Amino acid sequence: MALIVNASKILEPFTDVYVIKDSRFEMLPGVREYTEAIPGRHGEIDFGMEFGPRAIELRCVVEVIYAQQLAKMREIAGQINPLNGEHELTFADDPGKIYKVKYAGSMAMDSLKRNVTWMEFVLPFKMKDPFIYSDTGKSLVGSGTIANDGTVETPLIVEIKGDVTNPGVDIGSTTLTYIGTVTTSDTLIIDTGKKIVTFNGVNALANYGGGFPKLSPGNTTVVATDAGITTFKWVDRWL
Repeated sequence: MALIVNASKILEPFTDVYVIKDSRFEMLPGVREYTEAIPGRHGEIDFGMEFGPRAIELRCVVEVIYAQQLAKMREIAGQINPLNGEHELTFADDPGKIYKVKYAGSMAMDSLKRNVTWMEFVLPFKMKDPFIYSDTGKSLVGSGTIANDGTVETPLIVEIKGDVTNPGVDIGSTTLTYIGTVTTSDTLIIDTGKKIVTFNGVNALANYGGGFPKLSPGNTTVVATDAGITTFKWVDRWL
């Protein structure tokens, strides 16, 4: 389900829930560092790091008489039920960006304020994927330049249709190769985000080489196969 904080600060699909504050202005999500201390050696060995999940909270207020507040809370709970999966949260003041969120934690009682005609509360969400995505995918057919207008590297999908034998595709300085024949009725898909390769929907990793590169922010030159039709698909994303 889509959740939208519109230009009037109403949290759609509700018509009476106003967002008075949110926590989007966290500069970066938390990180997980992998280090090891070695006895007899100063400092520690750095084995890299990864971004952890990102928390985002919406402080909301709704005008509702006291007798109907429990019913309103149940209505809100039914809409944001985490058993229904992730929601795509968007903000009118940040157009084109999607926050993939899921209700997490609890609406703690100390965050709930109630009066005879209104109720204020905090909706806690978690972004298991800490990146913010464009709401519009991009694509390029054939060779050319790919523009990742986000601020962080993003995966891409390469789709190859025949006729072509042993196709090779260049993404920047990386060459992706496939051993085999792709006819006009076949589809070869390389997904560098999920790290899978399929031929007509069947696992084809055994015939693939080249790794799973991602697009850095900015422009990347791509070179399609000499024959057949090659389509590059990607979505910009931000920290």
